[in-house]
Amino acid sequence: MQKVGLSEHTSDAVSLKPIYAIPSVILRTSGSVGVALIMWIIGALIAAAGTSVYLELGTGLPRSGGEKNYLEYIYRRPKFLTTCTFAVYVFITRSAAANSVVFGEYVVHALGYAPGEYNIRLVALLSLTFCFFAHAIWQNFGLRLQNSLGFFKLFVLSSIAISGFFCLLGVPGFTVREGYEKPTNFQWRKMWEGSGTGLNGFVTALYSVIWSFIGYQGANYVLSEVKDPIRTMKRGAPLAMLFVTLVYIFVNVAYFAAVSKNDILESRRIVVALYFRNLYGPATEKALSIVVALSVLGNLLTGQFTQGRGKRLFPPSTPNQT
Repeated sequence: MQKVGLSEHTSDAVSLKPIYAIPSVILRTSGSVGVALIMWIIGALIAAAGTSVYLELGTGLPRSGGEKNYLEYIYRRPKFLTTCTFAVYVFITRSAAANSVVFGEYVVHALGYAPGEYNIRLVALLSLTFCFFAHAIWQNFGLRLQNSLGFFKLFVLSSIAISGFFCLLGVPGFTVREGYEKPTNFQWRKMWEGSGTGLNGFVTALYSVIWSFIGYQGANYVLSEVKDPIRTMKRGAPLAMLFVTLVYIFVNVAYFAAVSKNDILESRRIVVALYFRNLYGPATEKALSIVVALSVLGNLLTGQFTQGRGKRLFPPSTPNQT
């Protein structure tokens, strides 16, 4: 059985894929740059509370299964009700198919082909097949690739955060190129301009932030394969949450330093594409497609790893009576 250590737990604890696109949604629903940044902080605190709940449950029942084990332990009667209910939830709410289609879109774009229904679905099918064989047959390779892509995502986002900080300081080589609107998002009055979109906008923005942190429960699905699970969870979960929170906030600052508010709200492109275009030119668009595709592939590998090993629905686990 492949054992997962602290570094693997930390790198895969939170899905980082939404940060490429979701900041524009949060800005649109919150109304202003200042409120959007506050939403990220509040959402991080709520996600940290969720992490602490899963940390408590995981260290109390340190075996693979996640919510299935916890619900079966708490609700023991009627027998099999929890197992069957959770089975329905798992089968109808999986996102692997949608993520594989996103992967197909970016791969087709990176290869220079016109996106079409059949070539995108073909790439999506091949990606899911590859993930299946990677974890079913080449287990060591699959886990190493998954972890490598996890660290790759962290490296890319850290690079965006650093280059955005340089742009904010006006360092030569990291300034917005000619022909694109210069952002003024951090001028005090501009920073709060547009605030007050109403309670619906506030809740939508907050929910989008919380969704960006989804993944902190992933380790609970495979605790039987974690080295010293209680100690690893107590160290890895808070470390991952802290690091990802900092990366998310700094990446948002980078986006707002390089892309104007009007560009983010009016363009239909994902915000990271605008960021690369403004700093490095439109020629980087193909490289960006490769980066996003690799990030989605890492997300697919992580999902297959946790779902394939952690959510073993039948037979139900026997609750610990002690």
